[in-house]
Amino acid sequence: MGTSSPRRLTKYCAYVKSQAPVGLREVYWNHSFILSKGFASWVIQYFFLIVHEIKDIPAIHPLLIFQVITKPQIKAMSRFGGNSLGVDERSTKKGHHPLHIPLSAISWQNAEDDKRVYEFIAGFYTALSAKAEAMAVKNNFVYMNYASQFRDAISSYGANNRERLQEIASKYDPLKVFEKLQPGYFKLI
Repeated sequence: MGTSSPRRLTKYCAYVKSQAPVGLREVYWNHSFILSKGFASWVIQYFFLIVHEIKDIPAIHPLLIFQVITKPQIKAMSRFGGNSLGVDERSTKKGHHPLHIPLSAISWQNAEDDKRVYEFIAGFYTALSAKAEAMAVKNNFVYMNYASQFRDAISSYGANNRERLQEIASKYDPLKVFEKLQPGYFKLI
């Protein structure tokens, strides 16, 4: 069953469950770059060049997904003085350009393989950052929904935005109820 065919929600949920069985370990990792056909092509080639390094890990399922924040999306995000994410028409060195987010989603079976997977994915993004720097397409934004626990997504929004979010949190949640009761995830404190 393809993922683009029309179907009832119950059938789609059953399909998703079959593709991601309960009990697998997962990590998501991303970073944004200025959209560049040359860089995007290099990312794909590099991923397929190195992915063999983890192919022997039981139940390994490495994915590379491309997401783009388009010019119209960035323009909309720039209205009313911008947004807390730090993504606006001034957010790239080259000005108003779409952003490219290579997202890695990797699942595997055993805890004893965690270190290997984490080292693989960290090395992959270190190489992407170096190449992006060389190609002048580097950007700082990290998309929080798919950021690994090893990344500081909130700092990627910029110091001013982080400070503003902390001020808002202090005003509306002075006892830090939402910070303390929410397990895991990214915190402002």
